[in-house]
Amino acid sequence: MKYVKQHDFRVIHFIGVLIFLSLNSELIQADRLYVTHTDDSFVSVIDTVSKNVVTTIPVGEYPTQIIAHPAGTYVYVVTGWSQQISVIETKSNQVIQTISTDTLKNPLLPDVVNILQVAAHPTDPLIYIATYERTASRNPSEGHGGITIVDVTQNKPIAFCPTRNYPTYIAVSPAGKDIYVSYNGIYQNQFSKINSSISEQQEMKVTDLAVVSTEDMPMITISEVVIDPTGTYLYISDTVSKKIFVMETKTNKAIVAIPVGNYPKRMIINPTGSQLYVLNVLDRTISVINTFDNSVIATIPVIDELGLSAEEMQQNPSLSEMAMNASGTRLYVTVGSNSANVTNMIGIIDLNANKVVEKIITPEYKANVGIALVSTTSGGGKAINSSGIFVETVSGFEGGISIDRLNYLTQLNVLPSLTVTAKGRITVDPADMGKQADLLWVTGIESNAPFDGGVDTTYFVIDEMGNASTVDLYNQPAVWMNQVADKPFKRNVTLQKETVIDEITLGYPNISSSINYHFMGYRLQDGTLIYSQTPIIANIQ
Repeated sequence: MKYVKQHDFRVIHFIGVLIFLSLNSELIQADRLYVTHTDDSFVSVIDTVSKNVVTTIPVGEYPTQIIAHPAGTYVYVVTGWSQQISVIETKSNQVIQTISTDTLKNPLLPDVVNILQVAAHPTDPLIYIATYERTASRNPSEGHGGITIVDVTQNKPIAFCPTRNYPTYIAVSPAGKDIYVSYNGIYQNQFSKINSSISEQQEMKVTDLAVVSTEDMPMITISEVVIDPTGTYLYISDTVSKKIFVMETKTNKAIVAIPVGNYPKRMIINPTGSQLYVLNVLDRTISVINTFDNSVIATIPVIDELGLSAEEMQQNPSLSEMAMNASGTRLYVTVGSNSANVTNMIGIIDLNANKVVEKIITPEYKANVGIALVSTTSGGGKAINSSGIFVETVSGFEGGISIDRLNYLTQLNVLPSLTVTAKGRITVDPADMGKQADLLWVTGIESNAPFDGGVDTTYFVIDEMGNASTVDLYNQPAVWMNQVADKPFKRNVTLQKETVIDEITLGYPNISSSINYHFMGYRLQDGTLIYSQTPIIANIQ
């Protein structure tokens, strides 16, 4: 029996690995892009492999913003003239619900309501809607704004928090606990932090963060706010100073300002939080920021690399929105114009090379604006090579934990010091079959529930002797990848079509109100790591 003193985490025994032959052919599928077209009042659905429009979905008038729920089950579309949100079920590609402004009215916001923005909860079927009331004078200092939380399964608001007027952009923390809101109009240099409790509406509180920067880093016009995957840092774009401010969420203080291009309007961060991509509207470029040292490591001249004709360039084509695939290897950018002389298209950027490599032409659909990506790969795996660059994979992972060795669940409530067993199954990427690999099991424990994957989480890798060794996943990829590679729990396995981790017996620490979660994966001989994205979770009560 081996012990790790820091959290008294122990791994008692593992019973082995069995190899079976099976292949889930449904793993190899294309992602789908959902693109709004303001002039046509519909959403086009594009297959990323064939580059063809597979269907169109009618929505309200003048569709602009579109987002996909992280689970990929729903897409939400904001329509400017209809002032409604269309809920699209991605399985059927049909609008299954429409959320109107009448639905969003409440005693705190009784007058005419306008929808500005929508964001999705990381896991639950909830959306956050930024609204405001338009007064007769249209004076931005008058009227009220707010954030409404809607349960899309019931098409029903479950909570409302008043804010300043004209809430514009929303960022939601990884656990869905905190909501950050930026504003337009007279409050455009300010934003708010809302502490949200979904189960108890009365706990929703708003903190106005009017001064979040140091004196030598004043924010002038905040556009968008984006939070990193751990919830540790908030990135704030300032269109006037042409900088991205990095704020620590624990202190609500900006720690650095990063100069980027002209009018940085949109941002997107990769799945590990290692790189931030900033769309510079007036430069028509994308700045790539290394978040480890907050430096700009590349500038992608999107329009120049698309190969537009001289006539198209004269019409001043613009970049609108971005979407990223689940592995963080491709970035899709909408390009278009209302001019009939500009071919509307979507630029495809290889994020390993930071270069436009392809484009999807949509000439029959004008005014490309919003874009969202839904992954149809059911595997849920991610891959990172020895250089710390994310690469494509269709490997799939399934698993669970059990207290009776009969029923294995992906999430389970357990008592402190209780012994449980875990099982897993890896459906191997066809490109990796027949290769030699080490099998990996990584676990983490967070003593401060609720789980948010933040810096108070400690990670361990389990080796073949049952030892649990600390892994520093907050370090550079080269560091933690070597730590994981040194401690596999099964060495030199020849990968078949399906690898079953038959049983691992685990003991949990005597820490109540904590969470323990598990990831599985394998490491190829060239150093590439392939691992599960969704953890198996034990809630220690």
